[in-house]
Amino acid sequence: MAQYLSSVHGVESDFDPAAGRYGAYGSAEEAHAAMAATGAFNEKLARAGHLVFAGGLRCAHTATVVAATGDTPIFTDGPYLESKEYLGGFWVIEAPDLDVALALAAEGSAACRGRVEVRPFQSMDEPAIPIPTASALPASCSASTGSPSTSTGGTTSAPSRARSRRARGRRWRCSAWSATAMPAGRLGT
Repeated sequence: MAQYLSSVHGVESDFDPAAGRYGAYGSAEEAHAAMAATGAFNEKLARAGHLVFAGGLRCAHTATVVAATGDTPIFTDGPYLESKEYLGGFWVIEAPDLDVALALAAEGSAACRGRVEVRPFQSMDEPAIPIPTASALPASCSASTGSPSTSTGGTTSAPSRARSRRARGRRWRCSAWSATAMPAGRLGT
């Protein structure tokens, strides 16, 4: 089964219980109700065999960024990105496909009363960035990038959007680089 990261984002400045601010929850009672609903959702995920790990994070200002790219590691207090929104918590789940992962994320979103972003984990046997081989590209490549729109103009269900995203292909701008010059496998290896 594939694993997915379902991350919950929020506006940190709006949530400070010590100052009587409860962000999207509005009150202490609503915040406690959301935490209880999230706990019940976590238990449901575990019973169904979907839960790998879940956790809530402390406020972004408690973060420390570590950069060990030189001779001596550098530690910087505060979040990596300065932003109004921050990562407040997450689930790592196992699901047979994206449609199931999105359905579970919808339940998680309702429980925690926040937006949830779903991203699949990369499997260990696939490259970090898909790189086409020269033989996989047509002799005369298209000069455009991106994917054709599959929008119907109206709203669609999450599973329909997932199927549409999976059905889209990436068109490569072949005139900008030589596919045979690109490294095989993961970038930087």
